[in-house]
Amino acid sequence: MIIAIVVLEMRTPGNAGLKNLSELAAACLSYVLSFLFLAIYWDSDHRRLHTVEHVHGVILWASTHLLFGLPLVPFSTAWTAEHPSST
Repeated sequence: MIIAIVVLEMRTPGNAGLKNLSELAAACLSYVLSFLFLAIYWDSDHRRLHTVEHVHGVILWASTHLLFGLPLVPFSTAWTAEHPSST
């Protein structure tokens, strides 16, 4: 669900043409990096929860804390695409 929000943040260029598409290079790169970041988190959480026999409160809270920052990925993706040369 979060990756859908990331891709919705990408805006199409005003005019057609390769030059206008090249202006989206930073947005596309930040999308790919965000997707990989989210995929790593999802895979890690998925694998961890498949290794336990019972999901206890501690495991549930650990998973919740791990996934806490993921909704911030669309914001950071948009910010990075708008300011690609910022440190």
